Amino acid sequence: PQLLRAELLGLLSRTPRTGIPGHAPKALIAPHAGLRYCGQTASYAYANLLATSSVSRIVVLGPSHHKRLEGCALPAIGVGAYRTPLGPIRLDGEGLATLRESGEFEELSIGEDEAEHSIEMQLPFLLLSMEQADWTLLPVVVGHLSQQACALFARHLEPFFDDPNT
Repeated sequence: PQLLRAELLGLLSRTPRTGIPGHAPKALIAPHAGLRYCGQTASYAYANLLATSSVSRIVVLGPSHHKRLEGCALPAIGVGAYRTPLGPIRLDGEGLATLRESGEFEELSIGEDEAEHSIEMQLPFLLLSMEQADWTLLPVVVGHLSQQACALFARHLEPFFDDPNT
């Protein structure tokens, strides 16, 4: 954990902040390959979250690499946190329940969730960038989406993105 923390802090310290000070970005695009392949590139996204305290929910959309999905999927019911080498990340139970109530989201098994790396690769950067804030994670794994499915899932996610605390 100490080596990972030092490596990430080094990447973040070498990255200029391009955002508006005091204003959290509404969306970031970050790569999800291994740290050695894209860590510096990812740091450009997360450097803009440093010292942000106005955000209490972070939605991470990650592409599915292992489970064939014709839609989107959520962590298994009962998963309340993700464990990482840098500490746990609480999941947004209320947000997950709201999305589940729609009946449109599949559920990942714990094994499927653990096998998927696209969201996992974002977590250490999020923990360090947001370590001064009280926040929860709303993870969504995204599969193949038709244009109609994109519109459907966008409608389900829209209230979260409209929330100024997201």
